[in-house]
Amino acid sequence: SPVNYALDLVGNYTHSGTCANAGAVNNQAHVSADPSKINRIKIEKIWTGTSNSYFVYADINPTNHTVTIPAQTNNGILYTGSGTYTATEIDLSYQFTDGNLINDNCTVTLKR
Repeated sequence: SPVNYALDLVGNYTHSGTCANAGAVNNQAHVSADPSKINRIKIEKIWTGTSNSYFVYADINPTNHTVTIPAQTNNGILYTGSGTYTATEIDLSYQFTDGNLINDNCTVTLKR
């Protein structure tokens, strides 16, 4: 049976970086493994770090340590993005919009 490498990334992370509109971000994010798909993680409390409303599902590729945030809509917000990961860090560039007021591009690092 295949190995679920998403389990290796589960935990709390310091989420820091910059967003074009929000400016500097520095908060806590939480990563969990998606129980319905192997090698998929859920990253909660991205962007502002204040709400579980801001979350994405991301697919990890254990062969080349890349992360892909496939186009998805969560709570009315469309997200896309990509990045890389190691055992202790996830580097992401992601974009999101609600088609109205919320529209931002972020480049962040999640460290534990």
